[in-house]
This record gives sequence, C-alpha cells and structure tokens, in this order.
Amino acid sequence: AMLVAEMTTPFSNMHWFLGKCGMRGTRADTVNGLLLLASYVLCRFLNMGVWVIPNLCLAIPHFYRDMRPWEWVPGTAGVGLLHCMSLHWLSLIASKAWKTMRGTK
Repeated sequence: AMLVAEMTTPFSNMHWFLGKCGMRGTRADTVNGLLLLASYVLCRFLNMGVWVIPNLCLAIPHFYRDMRPWEWVPGTAGVGLLHCMSLHWLSLIASKAWKTMRGTK
C-alpha cells in the first residue's frame, strides 16, 4: 500500500522538467498539474488516511503486543508524520491548481 504513493512521482518529475524547459503555464503544464493533484489525492492522501493508518491501528495490538511502547511508538509516529507531510504538500498542490484555474500567478 505504501508503494501506491509512488504513482505520483511521474507527474512530479514532469512538473520539474516542464519548469526547467521554460514551459510553465502551457497546456501541458496545466494538464500535468491537474493529474498531479488527482494522483496525489488518490494515491497519497486517501490511501494513507483510508487504508494505511486504520490498518496500522488495527495491527498494533496484535503485531506489537510483545514489544514495549518505546519500540513501536517511533514507527507509528513516523506514519502519522508522513501523513501530515502529505497533507501539507496536498495543500500546496491544491493552492497552485486553484491559482492556475483562476488564471492568476
């Protein structure tokens, strides 16, 4: 499930390449930006929030029952931190998409 998040990488890379080639604001950049937003929402944000975190919470009592809290809390907190980072990046991508659709820079 965590590898699903990597499905956004081609759109992110294309965004970088379009910027380096001086093609910001073109139709290709707009389409890529919208695909990046859609893939980010589906593959990173919803995947983490709907599948990974709930399943991790269900697995903790069974998988970690013989471990002490200081052994499994850092990993669990790491997943939460990754989700917070995904939320931050999603807000940046959505803000850029909103500006693009409104026609402002």
